[in-house]
Amino acid sequence: TSCLPNDTQKGNNDRRINRTFTQTAATRYGFQAHHIDGDGNCLFRAVADQLQKPPFNIKFSTGVDYHRVIRHIAVKHVSKHKALYQNACVGGVEQWIAIMKQDKTWGDQIVLSALSNALQVTLVVIRAEAKQGENSTIYKPHNPKGIICLHYKNGNHYESLSKRSPMSTEQQQQWEELQTLIVKHRSNTYTPPNGHKLQEIINENCNEIKNCTTSGAGA
Repeated sequence: TSCLPNDTQKGNNDRRINRTFTQTAATRYGFQAHHIDGDGNCLFRAVADQLQKPPFNIKFSTGVDYHRVIRHIAVKHVSKHKALYQNACVGGVEQWIAIMKQDKTWGDQIVLSALSNALQVTLVVIRAEAKQGENSTIYKPHNPKGIICLHYKNGNHYESLSKRSPMSTEQQQQWEELQTLIVKHRSNTYTPPNGHKLQEIINENCNEIKNCTTSGAGA
């Protein structure tokens, strides 16, 4: 299928942090990488970490695993808009949903696109091992409400990124060039409904996770 395998047996490998790659890719744009647990949920944990920081300042409900909420949002969005993603799901969208809803299943590009659309934020993925000028992937929705920056390294791990302050002249230049790429990047084809409010989306999905847990159903 198009999704990555469950990494339950590879947790130790995920925790092998290549700090050289991390600092080179992150600092080039004036970013600082923040450690995220490598338990199969790292993409979802990294997005949740970003949402809790400025400019979003999102609050998650107590008693709910933040990464479960983000995974739930991605899977639910694909479930509601199957036609939009069916061509990207090699094994079929139903199979993708069945696999991706499981805890510790690695997130993939479909997840990134779905989260960008569902949350209405631009997702920028900085790849550690790629060559300069080829190391950013952008997922841009219509009328984005902000930018989430993630760091992808070793082919299996995501981290959360934040801007350094102050930045060097070179870093500021690289950041401005990245901003230009984001502005010029073509938006996703999905058009969200009116009245999009990020905190309300998070609250709704937190409650759905709580209800699933209470009823014994899977999230």
